[in-house]
Amino acid sequence: MGISANQRYKQLDSLRGVAALVVVLGHLYLTVNDDGVSGLFRTPLSPFVTGPAAVVLFFVLSGFVLSLPYASGRGRRYLAYAVGRLCRLYLPLLATVILSAALAWTFAGAAPPPALTQTFRTWNLPLSADNLVSHLALSGYPLDATRLDPPMWSLIMEVRASLLFPALFFFVWRFGLASVAAGLIVAFLCVRLKTSLGDPSTVDARDLIGTLLLTGRYLVFFLMGIACALRLDDLRAIYGKLTPALHVAACGAGVLIATMLAISGKASGGSAYLFYGCSAVYVISGCLFSQGASRLLQRPWPSWLGQVSFSLYLIHWPVILTAFYIVAPRIGAGPALILAFPMVLLAAHGMERWVERPTHNLGKWCARRLDPPPAVDLKTGEVGPGRGRPGAA
Repeated sequence: MGISANQRYKQLDSLRGVAALVVVLGHLYLTVNDDGVSGLFRTPLSPFVTGPAAVVLFFVLSGFVLSLPYASGRGRRYLAYAVGRLCRLYLPLLATVILSAALAWTFAGAAPPPALTQTFRTWNLPLSADNLVSHLALSGYPLDATRLDPPMWSLIMEVRASLLFPALFFFVWRFGLASVAAGLIVAFLCVRLKTSLGDPSTVDARDLIGTLLLTGRYLVFFLMGIACALRLDDLRAIYGKLTPALHVAACGAGVLIATMLAISGKASGGSAYLFYGCSAVYVISGCLFSQGASRLLQRPWPSWLGQVSFSLYLIHWPVILTAFYIVAPRIGAGPALILAFPMVLLAAHGMERWVERPTHNLGKWCARRLDPPPAVDLKTGEVGPGRGRPGAA
């Protein structure tokens, strides 16, 4: 199948970094333009500032990348996998929540800058103990359970999908593309039921039932990523049959559809998310099978973005707010907006180095302790007990 547990597609790391940058640019725009269906969002530039599309790409990418060890029979035992994954995701998120809480408390007595849009006025309410616990527990509810750092809603989905991942992988491995179709049906039912309960939000929930339905809505994108990994050769063959003219037409049609969805106010609707999922599969295929795209994404700047992508996504909201609270009252919203961008990049670099990298290494260490690699007899070459044996996944 051309899949190796030891193979890392560096261009996909860079793609994740580009997607994180899209989210940052979209949020920078929304700090002073609270108009999700007008302005820049109504132009062909909308794909470059559309956060939901980038988040769906994150989910499909996670499904693909997490599948590689399992597809090659090198998946870890569940406990080792889960502990490693929680260290990788939860500990940096925990650090970000604590930092955001400290910053929100610091600026609690200050009025939000007048230029700051309602979307970004998430620190203007007192922080209660219950609210902080909701953040730390990744409960996903009530509606203010992510207000310290709203982008964390997608990390809640990521953590839940990660804990379910071995079962999701088996589901796709056993039933193939039918599992993706089943995931689409589940997503549709979850959207309809959540809306019928008076809770139509696509990023948060009012109660436990709502947040579980929200999770059900997004699992299909992880299934799509798993299916791509398991059918990588088929994906390569299909992509290779497309002529350059068809690729140009596909990209043009994608930009046009994204723009029309934004203009119609349906950029967060169910059909839009299905479009984002299909687009994510196409984009991932291009990064894997197009030599030009692969080379471009492995250049220094995209590679750096890939390295800091997780930290960039986590830290950008509190940094942008901090820039506005400090700079805007003194010299205006424009300078605050300009300064916020390099501040975000610097903060992401620091967080990746001092928080994300150590917690990632901790996760790998814990996973090795819980499920050590198989011992190899140097004389006979036989593999002893350890990871990689049947049932290890």
